[in-house]
Amino acid sequence: MVASDARPGAYYVRVRGANAAGVGASSNEVFVVVDGGTHGGDPGPGGGDAVPGAPLNLNATAPGGNLTMRWDAGAGSASSYVIEAGSAPGARDLASFSTNTSATEFYTSGLGAGVYYFRVRAANTVAVSAPSNEVQLTVGGGSGSSPSVCSAAPQVPGGLAATVAGQAVTLVWGAAGGQPTSYVLEAGSAPGSTNLVNSDLGGNATSLSATGVGSGRYFVRVRAKNACGTSGPSNEITVVVR
Repeated sequence: MVASDARPGAYYVRVRGANAAGVGASSNEVFVVVDGGTHGGDPGPGGGDAVPGAPLNLNATAPGGNLTMRWDAGAGSASSYVIEAGSAPGARDLASFSTNTSATEFYTSGLGAGVYYFRVRAANTVAVSAPSNEVQLTVGGGSGSSPSVCSAAPQVPGGLAATVAGQAVTLVWGAAGGQPTSYVLEAGSAPGSTNLVNSDLGGNATSLSATGVGSGRYFVRVRAKNACGTSGPSNEITVVVR
């Protein structure tokens, strides 16, 4: 694949195979920096962006599944931040996406029960920083009944829709059949792409609210997931944040 007119920034890139039965595991991940042309050689004082320093003092809370993350900016100039979440220390198997804003806070809702390990990185047109301190966060904690054993990947979710109020975005969709245990949110800068968000939401809630969303045009889809696989994508919607 060849992509032209890629926006400046830092990207984590993977590829997956897909057919009518679902989507396969991801390939190896590569790190790609698209240079915005705002610097050249040694940036030096006032000479453009330099590699940003790691964010500091990350803290996170999630009462009732409503996640709030705050941190302090590190050294250098950051144009956006990358949120990482994993099911184990250092992992980012649950989320790895850019906030597309220089705000040092992030909010979302609908976080499913479980143990999460969060980090944040600073990014600009040069590179992505080292990670912040890692925060372990436990959401829920009740040991309810085990979910039913699946026999196939879930069906495709339907009816994805969005409302936008300023920089706050709320997504809602119809529950998928086939015993989904979580949903995967995808967002890209072009139809069908996932270069901006590809995140397992960690729960089977059928809505998501996010604040502080950066300005831009987003092509958004959602997939259902369980232990047997991941569904095809829902209808794709275009979300414009001004």
